[in-house]
Amino acid sequence: MLVYSVFVLIKDLEARRWPTVDGQMKHVKRRSGGYRGIAMWDISYDYEVAGQEYTGNRYSFGYLAGGIAGGGEVYAKIKRELPQKPSVKVYYNPSNPRESVLVPGATWIHLINFLVAGVFLVPVALIATSHI
Repeated sequence: MLVYSVFVLIKDLEARRWPTVDGQMKHVKRRSGGYRGIAMWDISYDYEVAGQEYTGNRYSFGYLAGGIAGGGEVYAKIKRELPQKPSVKVYYNPSNPRESVLVPGATWIHLINFLVAGVFLVPVALIATSHI
């Protein structure tokens, strides 16, 4: 989880420097309800780079499983921003235009990823360093 957290933070920070194009939202739909109000969302958007059409589905690299997981705050942001904006700014990787993201950069989800990793690493480190 820690390696994943570092990887996605680096990807999201790198994506801030990617070029952008205008894209069109295809759909934003709730995939499932989850534990304690956490919902998974599927998004899809089309964009064009150098005459080639692409479809993306990544909101941010920091979100797990290609979907957007989150409770009320994330739900409100998605509900407020994406469906009402059929046109979105798409950040795409210039060396691989198939790779794209809508929200690059560090967000609170990266902190959550590191905290989750820490919840598992701290006990393991304590056990490993204890003299049992």
